Order: sequence, then C-alpha cells, then structure tokens
Amino acid sequence: MAGMRIVRLSLPTVKKMMQVFSRCHPWDWAADIGEVPPRDSALRSLRTTVLSKAATFAKPLTPGSAVVVGPDGSILAEAEDGRSRTGNNPCVASIIAAMGRAGSTVNLRECAVIWATPSSTTKLDLVCLGDSSLGALELFKPPALIVARAPAAKTLELEMPILEKLSAVGTCVEYVNI
Repeated sequence: MAGMRIVRLSLPTVKKMMQVFSRCHPWDWAADIGEVPPRDSALRSLRTTVLSKAATFAKPLTPGSAVVVGPDGSILAEAEDGRSRTGNNPCVASIIAAMGRAGSTVNLRECAVIWATPSSTTKLDLVCLGDSSLGALELFKPPALIVARAPAAKTLELEMPILEKLSAVGTCVEYVNI
C-alpha cells in the first residue's frame, strides 16, 4: 500500500517491557493476540442462540455494517464501513471496527461476526470485505462469520481464497439473505 511503513520493535527496553508484561499478565497477553481458547459451553450457546437465528440478527443491519454477537445473543459491538469517508482506510472497515469496539474483555473466539454486504456489491472479494477485516478474522478466530447478503447479492459467496483462509483458522462462513 502506498505510504505504508513496516515498523519492527527492536529497541531492547521495549522488547524487555513486552516480555515482562507477557510473563506478569499471561491471560491479558493471550487476549491481546487472540489466543484465549473458547469455552465449550460458550460455543454450544452460540450455536443455539445465535447461529440458529442468524437472519433475525442480520435484518436490522444497514448495508456494509457488521456486529459482534456474544454467545448469549447480546450485541456486543456494531460498526459501519467507514472506508469511503476516510480515503479508503482499511482499519475502519466494518468487521475490524466492530471487533475492535467489542474490546479485549470479550473472547472473540466465543462470538459470531455478522456482516451485511454493501447494497451495491457485485462481488464478495477482498476489496469488499477489507484486507484488515480478513486479517482480524484470521487473528482472533471467531467461530462464525455470517454474511448477510443484500437482495442484489443474494447468490454471491465469498471468493475461494478468503474462504480457505477462514477455514484454515476454524471460522465457519454461513450465508443468510436479508
């Protein structure tokens, strides 16, 4: 991406601070990098409470927006796609924004992400989904991404490379038409 810089933490004091933090607060460190395993009871609850009623959660969404739904069926966070208002900033795509708003007190490996496709989309590719949203899904591994398709996209599916990446981390993709 134009203008993007990769920064590598190499300052010894910063590295030491991160190592100390990870040893003193291992659970917080694990949560920050998406490595807290899900509870079996939460996954069972998610299946019965959310996945079986996915269309109900998807209906009120505006096109392009996303929500994070907890295993008890509560809406934990919602976000609209802000890329068009920010010069196409990938960090404000709806999925990554909703996951960020859910915060680190939530174990995203116990939650479902519901994403309403943009109303004018003709292709569910990486541009539509957002590359940073895909990265967040790969890192935090929610068990389900529910794609709520707008009427114009009711037969569309995510492109195979995206599905393969999500499948590799254990995220199941389901579709509902709204």
